This record gives sequence, C-alpha cells and structure tokens, in this order.
Amino acid sequence: MTRAAEALAAGNPAQAERLYRAVLAAQPDYPAALHALSVLAYQRGSHRQALWMNERLLARYPSLPEAHFSRGTILQAMGRYEEALASFGSVVALEPRYADAHFGRAYALFERGRPDEALEAYDRVLALAPDHALACNNRGNTLRALRRYPEALASLDRAVELEPRYAEAFTNRANVLKDMERFEDAIESYDRGLAIRADQPDAWNNRGLALQRMTRFDEALRSFDQAIELAPKHAEHRFNRAYLLLLLGSFADGWREYEWRRKQKGWSQGRFPGAEWRGEAIGGKQLFVYAEQGLGDCLMFARFVRSISERGAKVLLGAPARMHAVLERLDGVTAVIPAGASLPQFDLHIPLMSVPRLIDFTPNSVPANVPYLSSDPARTGHWAARLPTNRFRVGIAWHGTDVERAIPLEAFSPLARVPGTALISLQKGAGSEQLDARAELGLVTLGADFDSGPDAFLDTAAVMMNLDLIVTADTAVAHLAGALGRPVWIALRPVPDWRWLLERDDSPWYPTARLFRQHTEGDWQEVFARMSVELAAMTVRGAN
Repeated sequence: MTRAAEALAAGNPAQAERLYRAVLAAQPDYPAALHALSVLAYQRGSHRQALWMNERLLARYPSLPEAHFSRGTILQAMGRYEEALASFGSVVALEPRYADAHFGRAYALFERGRPDEALEAYDRVLALAPDHALACNNRGNTLRALRRYPEALASLDRAVELEPRYAEAFTNRANVLKDMERFEDAIESYDRGLAIRADQPDAWNNRGLALQRMTRFDEALRSFDQAIELAPKHAEHRFNRAYLLLLLGSFADGWREYEWRRKQKGWSQGRFPGAEWRGEAIGGKQLFVYAEQGLGDCLMFARFVRSISERGAKVLLGAPARMHAVLERLDGVTAVIPAGASLPQFDLHIPLMSVPRLIDFTPNSVPANVPYLSSDPARTGHWAARLPTNRFRVGIAWHGTDVERAIPLEAFSPLARVPGTALISLQKGAGSEQLDARAELGLVTLGADFDSGPDAFLDTAAVMMNLDLIVTADTAVAHLAGALGRPVWIALRPVPDWRWLLERDDSPWYPTARLFRQHTEGDWQEVFARMSVELAAMTVRGAN
C-alpha cells in the first residue's frame, strides 16, 4: 500500500494500480485497495469498472461513509442522479457533518430539476464549510435558476472573494448580471473570467449575447466567433451567431448558419419517408413542408408556400393542429396536415424555416404578397355586429410567450386617451390577468367565446378585418395582422427579434406594418407617446 501511494505521488497511476491489485490478490477484501482501485477507474473515465469495484467494497463494508460517497460521485458522473441521491443520503445518515456529501446531494438535486431542495442542500454545505468556494458558485447558479438574482450575485461574489482566480465563478457572475440587464458590469465580469481562462466557449457566447443587447454588434460577432473557434460543433453558439447575422440583414450567411438550430437541444424533427428537398427543380412534385417553431413563425413563414407552389410543386403544409383552420385558407397550399395526423404520400420534405435559404432571398426580395391569409367572411360579419361603431377601432395585444415580448398593459394608456378611439383587447392567455387592474382604460373585451375553440386565431382574424388599426407587442398577433394585410403598429425594444431588423420603421415582411422602436431600453412611455400623436392624427383623417 505504501509503494502504491508513492507511485501515485510520483504521477504513475498505472504502477499504483498494479500494486493495489497485488494487495487484493493477497487480501481480496482489503478496503483501502478496493477504494483506491475504484477511484483510479473513476479518474480515467471507466465508470462501470469504478462502480463494480465500489460495490465490492460496500458489500463487505456497508457502513463506510467514504464508499457511499464514492458511489454517489460515480453514479452522478453516469447521469444516474436518483441513485446518486440515495448514496449521498446514506453518507449523511452515517456522518451528518460530511460537507461534500451534502454538496453532491445538492448537485444531483439541481440536475434533477429540484432547485429549491438543491438550495437547501447548498446552504447546509456552507453551514458546515463556510469557505467552500465551489458551493458558493453552484449556490449562485441555483439562485439564478430560481430568478433570485441579487442573492445569486451575492453568492457568486463570495465565490470569487474566496478564490480570486476562479474563472467559472466570474463567468457565472456575469451571467447573473446579464439577466439583471446590467450589461456593462456583465462584460467586465466576463472579461475577468476570460483573462484567467480564455478557453470557455460558453463565456464567449454569453458575452456576445450581452454585447448584442448593448448594440455593440461587431464586438458581439467577434465574441460568437471566438466561442465557435473553441467549440465548432456547438449548435447554440452557431445559432446565436446566425440570429445576429439575420438581425443585421446578412441573410445569405445568416440562413446558412440558421440551419444549426436543427442540432440544438430540444429541437424535434420528425422522421419522414423520402429525401429532404435541397433546392432542386420541384415541378410536379409533392412537397411536405412542416412547421417547427412558434405560432408567429408559422404565420410569418407560411408566405413561402406560394413561392414553392409557383415552382410547380404541390405543397402539403404540416402545422400545429390548432393552426389548421386559419392556414387552410393560405394561398398556394394544397392541404394543411395537422400535427399528429396520418400523412399522405409525398416526394420530398423540408422544415418550413429552411425554405428561405433554398430560395435565396434578401430583405429586398422577401415575398411581400400580402395578404396571403384571409378570414372567413361569415365569421367576419359575425364579429362586425359585436364591435363598437362610430369610433376608431384599435385592437391591442400586449403579452407574448416570454417577458422579452411583453409590455405592461398600462403602457397603452396614452392610446386610450385619444378622443374618438375604442381599444379592443385581442389578448388571450398570459397577460389577460392585467385587465382587471386597468379598468380605467375602458378596454372592450370580446367575451368568453372569443377564440375559445380548438382552433387558434379564427376569431382574431375575423375581428382584425373589422378594425382600423392593430397595436401590439412582438407577438403572433403582429404576424397575423401582417399576413392579413391589416394596418399594424408593432412596439419593439432597441434590439428586437431578428425578424424586425434594425434602424427602420417599416418591415420588408409586412408592407402594412409600422415599427415603433424604443430609443432607450425599457422606456415604453416614449414609444406610446409617439404612437398617441400618430393615432390622434389618424383619427382626425378618418373623421374627415
């Protein structure tokens, strides 16, 4: 055993392993040798062998805390977190003050999606070992996951105080600052972490995202490039670069990079018979084009169905079941296939958002053939009878699928004060709860039957055909209004979704859209003040 320890100290693990095995040949149940061989196997990545050796040890010595701890560590490395939790629990039962066992438990809880319990376990670690820098770091990440950003920042500050050259803690600290929209501070923290250790592709990527929000686009691209140089096959980094290229209007490069979305975690692609369309001649073919992302994307990119059909193809459009009814009136579509339905025969297939790359368009060649959707005339007439008359009718929507696409309802107040207007709520789902608190706006609501069925947007489309104007956050409502050719004003942050490009108040996608951009991040008051002036002028023109 002494010679094996000396071999390890001299950096010769192979020699140490031979010596430990010699010990076991003489004494098959010698605990220190079993434990050492398990650790050596773990260190070289032989997790199954490490686990087998560890279980030999536990079979003979079931009350050995170190053996249970090693088992938990091995299982954790294998992604078997529930079993790891049981092993760390055994350690704590045997030795309640075993700080590293509480740490292992916390890590496994977080990986299993139980951040509240993980936080309790990290707090226990720090009660036992207040100077545990890694626990401070991981606790900060856990608090970030819980959106408790000030506490997360304090925990990460403590980590770098304990370990001033803890590169990952600086980058995790920067991530929290980015979430808090303290972008200058975030960049400083990223730079400190990268100065210590430059080979952190995720740090370069997240630094690029922060720079993008600061409108420092050239620097952001360079940061993404650095991330990609370090991790060329990392789909998220390539996707973020694509997103920025598209935002900047660099469509050729952007669409090529955008294909990396298909390798991102969480992207699901069905398995379809036949080959994928690669842009070859398609006359006489039947092409299955399938939607892949949100409802707004489906509405926006459905325009390309006509472009494909003009090439002589019959287009089958696969879409979410709730979009079937609104899309079956789409120009150029042969049939809309609801997700989950049996598929007819087709020759080729392609994801909807890969089509633009294949037809090689630029912002100046976007098919602007609007309207390319239409509303059912009977439904349009039904809603005409239920809307206010003798006023300028403005439909509004203020909340999208995430906070980046949400505007407080109170921000719309200046529009409600324009004489002669009626604001009509088009909001469904998240955000609707704000209506009760904003009764002073006098919003017209459309009742419980408004788009209450299984089909999305049928009533919204019909109502829009009876409105004078739609004003919306960056939501699917904006895309529906644009696709219907209705006048729509879209309120945007300084750095919006790439679809709205930069430094223009029109949209190549929707000729009837007008873009109102924040001049200062977070300042909706100025945006809606501008809108109210324009709206007042519109109502006067309408009255005349």
